[in-house]
Amino acid sequence: MGEARYLPARDYFGLKAASRALVEHNGGATDAAAITRADQPNISRQVGNDMDRFLAIDCVADLEAACGEPIVTRKLAEFADCLLIPVPRGARGDVLASEAATVTQEFGKLLTDFGAAVRDGSIHGREAVRVLEDIRELMTGLATLAEDIKARAGAGNG
Repeated sequence: MGEARYLPARDYFGLKAASRALVEHNGGATDAAAITRADQPNISRQVGNDMDRFLAIDCVADLEAACGEPIVTRKLAEFADCLLIPVPRGARGDVLASEAATVTQEFGKLLTDFGAAVRDGSIHGREAVRVLEDIRELMTGLATLAEDIKARAGAGNG
């Protein structure tokens, strides 16, 4: 690997692994070449062991769009200490009131589960899994609510 790198080597190995996973998720280098501007030999080299070659960002975008999974984007978000929350796609009709009620319920469930989990001063195992799932559900509900509010504001319904 070249000398002028900012991130630790493990991060580049993680990025390489995510790139390999993305190509495999799209059927391998030959199928990935049909989706992107890159040819199969270049894709194979870019996901191979050469740590100075990586998938081009436009190829990542094409492959993630094709498979519907933000595999490399999720890794990049992790490097930036960010969470990647999917934004709900498509209008589901009048969701504002029902989504607000759902988000309120999910927040209450999160507080209840979290309180029970840390009652003994620590959180582990199934407790952590349950609380993390509650957090993901709440964040997805909030994203749905935000998209509905944006759609209403854009349509002059605000």
